[in-house]
Amino acid sequence: MTISTRATLVAGLAVAVVGAVVWAVAASHSGRKGVGQVASQGPPIAPAEGKVEPATPTIPPPAGPADSREGTDGADSTTAPPPPTAQPPPPQATSDRSAEAVRLPPPNSRKAPPVERPIPPEDPAPEPLVPVPAAPQALSWVGADPEAEAVWVAAINDPAIPPNARKDLIEDLNEDGFPDPKHVTEDDLPLILSRIELIEQLAPDAMDEVNADAFREAYKDLVNMAGRLAGQ
Repeated sequence: MTISTRATLVAGLAVAVVGAVVWAVAASHSGRKGVGQVASQGPPIAPAEGKVEPATPTIPPPAGPADSREGTDGADSTTAPPPPTAQPPPPQATSDRSAEAVRLPPPNSRKAPPVERPIPPEDPAPEPLVPVPAAPQALSWVGADPEAEAVWVAAINDPAIPPNARKDLIEDLNEDGFPDPKHVTEDDLPLILSRIELIEQLAPDAMDEVNADAFREAYKDLVNMAGRLAGQ
């Protein structure tokens, strides 16, 4: 190889290197669009003397938008770290006390105990107007003694005297006061007729059904007694 050929090669390499540097600088300023234009043109072709192909320069990667700065002499640029990713706030823990405060019992969940009302004392039974022993004694003189008859009438109309006692005082008009109720005589006829007349006066105003039934029973027996005496 001659000196002139070697000089031509050195000159061609120098031109290629300078062109590559210029292309890299232009690419860093123009961005990705300039890269396409420079790549389409390709590097400058060295003179074809001696048919020596120049070495293909190494093309550095284009500078991205994340490069913060680049020197004019081809030095590597310093890449800034990516910004931190924002983290969502942690969920707020629900307080157990607040949850318990929300769970309120329903109104009127507890029933009030029943109120016990005091039972008023029962009124004592009223005393009978006629003492019980005195009423049977007056019965024996009914129809013959007006005072005894008044005591007997008060007794059979006294609510304080039990119903059964009043019933006996009326139905026994066919027995008490007669020497022998099963064998009456003409001497007993005035008393029988007096008691029949008395029943006819009192029966329509009987104080209750007990007295009314007793009047009907006594009246029937006295009428039968009077009939037996009339048939003799």
